[in-house]
Amino acid sequence: MRKRQTRFIRIRRLSFLSIVAFVPFLAGFAHGAGWEDEWKRTLAAAKTEGRLTVSIPPGDTWRQAVIKFQDFFPEIRIEVSGQSAPDYMPRLRQERRAGLYTIDVRMGGARTNHQLIPEGVYAPLRPAIISPEALDDKKWLGGFAGGFSDQEKKYSYAYFAYLTEALYVNRDVVPETEFVKAADLLNPKWKGKIAMRDPRVIGAGNASMVLLLKNSGEEFVRRLLLNQGVVFSQDYRQVAEWVVRGQYPIGIGLSDTHLSQFQKEGVGLNVKSLILPETTAVNSGFGAVALLDRAPHPNAAKVFINWVLSREGQATIAPTVRVNSRRLDVGVVESPTRVNEEQFKSWFHVSRQENEELADNALKMAKTILK
Repeated sequence: MRKRQTRFIRIRRLSFLSIVAFVPFLAGFAHGAGWEDEWKRTLAAAKTEGRLTVSIPPGDTWRQAVIKFQDFFPEIRIEVSGQSAPDYMPRLRQERRAGLYTIDVRMGGARTNHQLIPEGVYAPLRPAIISPEALDDKKWLGGFAGGFSDQEKKYSYAYFAYLTEALYVNRDVVPETEFVKAADLLNPKWKGKIAMRDPRVIGAGNASMVLLLKNSGEEFVRRLLLNQGVVFSQDYRQVAEWVVRGQYPIGIGLSDTHLSQFQKEGVGLNVKSLILPETTAVNSGFGAVALLDRAPHPNAAKVFINWVLSREGQATIAPTVRVNSRRLDVGVVESPTRVNEEQFKSWFHVSRQENEELADNALKMAKTILK
């Protein structure tokens, strides 16, 4: 196990020019060429703390991915709590009002982080990143800084990037020739056959509604929600199960992670995303990390964040949850949703705070229509 820890912090001998190249990243928190000493001190303190509490997305897949941290750092006991945004946010606010600080790190959707940033619950992330390897521009799609999803580029870091499609179709039920474009959602034939992750809350349903609003218009969305007998759930697994079982063969805002769980079990193998320009965007999904202010185990939290952003961490998490990492030295998990450099630069990013006015409008509209 010691070898694995050593491998994580080992880098090639740095030349003077290599050290200089790291200075822009490390300026402001005095790591410089002595980052290894900083890492050793942080790791020793983390082992003394002996534990870590991480809030993660719901579901066994994410739990399995995150607890593998324990294999790399067995002296730091990790406790995980699976929470969707509607559960995580009120619990965190309630604890903070009571002066309780029980969570070290949040892993989940970027939009959830953005809503909480003004409340001062998060600490700046970059000072917690010690390893130059994690900060290396060449290792990340869009460069390291391209991962910050909040407008200040300080608090919420997206380590995943994939093409997200609003629409999924069970082709065992709906033939390829009968549902080929977003406009088909309004076909009376599919009334009562559509399931959607609830667009009245933050998440994939809201993100899908943003794309439909942006490209198909308000009247289209209004007719869809009011006239097509769409069923809604805040439970990602429930929506995925409805689609894979064929009860509602058309899905809007599915979670790829939950869909892949069913497909691993041999169910819903013919559920396919509909990749269309008007319903496809770049997304980070649940792949954003944030450090809690006044984390109860600050050093263990730093160790965990450095692991998450390392090649080893991403090579562990991404294949487990079946989502593509932004790290260029980690293999592509899902080829159909792979994002290239040009797409990352120019396509619409549903997870970035700068695009949240559209998401807010979609949220308000959904709440108004679906009273």
